[in-house]
Amino acid sequence: MKNKQIFIAFIILILLGSYYYIFEVKKKQEDIKKKENEEKLFPDLKRENITEVQVINKNGKFVFKKSGNDWEMIEPIKDFADNSSVDSIANSYANKKGNQKIEKANPADFGLTKTAEFIETEIKTSDNKIYKLNIGDKNPTGSYVYVQKPEMPDTVYMTESDFRTWCEKSLFDYRYKYLLKVDEEKINKIIVNTKEKKYTLEKTQDGWQMISPFKDIARKDRISSLIGSFKSAMAKSMEKPTEENLKKYKLKNPSEYIKFIEGDKEHIIYIGAGNKEKYSYYMRTNRIDDILEMPDYIYNNLLKADEIRNKQIVIFSQEMVKKIEIKYGDKYILAEKVKDKKGIENWEYKQTKNIDKNKIKNISMYTVSSELFNSDYKEKIKEDEKINEKEKYGIEKDDRFIRLYEANDKVIGTVLIGSKIKDKDEIYVKVPERKEIYIIESRHITNLSLPDFEIK
Repeated sequence: MKNKQIFIAFIILILLGSYYYIFEVKKKQEDIKKKENEEKLFPDLKRENITEVQVINKNGKFVFKKSGNDWEMIEPIKDFADNSSVDSIANSYANKKGNQKIEKANPADFGLTKTAEFIETEIKTSDNKIYKLNIGDKNPTGSYVYVQKPEMPDTVYMTESDFRTWCEKSLFDYRYKYLLKVDEEKINKIIVNTKEKKYTLEKTQDGWQMISPFKDIARKDRISSLIGSFKSAMAKSMEKPTEENLKKYKLKNPSEYIKFIEGDKEHIIYIGAGNKEKYSYYMRTNRIDDILEMPDYIYNNLLKADEIRNKQIVIFSQEMVKKIEIKYGDKYILAEKVKDKKGIENWEYKQTKNIDKNKIKNISMYTVSSELFNSDYKEKIKEDEKINEKEKYGIEKDDRFIRLYEANDKVIGTVLIGSKIKDKDEIYVKVPERKEIYIIESRHITNLSLPDFEIK
């Protein structure tokens, strides 16, 4: 009987708790959300419906239209817009509250008459609604700004002052300031044509290739860096092209250019004069007419063809490596990546032979993978069956090697370790999968800290 009473009391407690949550806590949350929404300047406006933004300030009239995930400027010029600036105006319309409402106000007392600092804004939505706000002065503390709905001229609201900050910008502020607007994954060809650097890169099914001045595999990471530098560099200033400044900036008939080909689109960057004092280069693109003043590093740091050539002795990404096998003399190590309970991969030793357990702690499989990834050859030598590789290069099959595997025990590459080159901190290695022998810096092997390993 007593247990039954306890059970009934427990059920009643659960019901009371559920009632309190549903009718008190949840209702209170809904009331707060409803009140916050009612305090907004435009309670019925949904941010995702905004398709057009218009601003008229002392710098001119600016009109922006939504295009996919981006904004385009359609007045006073046609160009991509600075997404951050236009998004901030749209967000302000959708989310700003009327922190204080002043009725029967004199608009002139709040900077809401057509003076030089007066700003008119308007947005349009996908359901053909139009919302307007006039922006006046900031309050004495500068934290808020006075705004007015044109259809309610005698009512003034106060809202956060950053709304005015986004709406008082200039043409340059509202413009897209980057040289390139491309999808890196869709770029399939790059042509570099400058005074000191001339080469062509092409993406094939096997990855990026150097087409000229020589044919070889190119490094994807360095091509990504090249694209990224031109894609992320922002213009310091923009000028309308005139006969005078085209000559001044050597952009009348520029001989230097870089082309990024994205499918059937060509993105061309023409390079003009440099200005050492301003750390700038003047450039133009085939996207817009204006002359752009760009930071000089994007030109000065252009890699040479030989620097883009892929000199990795084994071509792989470190994420690919799932297993490493190491053998030298009578010593052997086999390690695999194993996921823990949180799904994080860690290296585990599956097998070791003739290696002191305390010394194994000094070996890092991450270091092994990293050193091989960064092992660029100084020189490569074609495999020649007539040459005794053991005598000439100290290379012997299955004597000293490091082998990398990806998933399903697929071999990424094997590095056979040879002898040291006399009077140099360099050694011979062979990658049998590529049928080539390479000369690399000795440090790539000594840095592995393999116990009792000696470079002969």
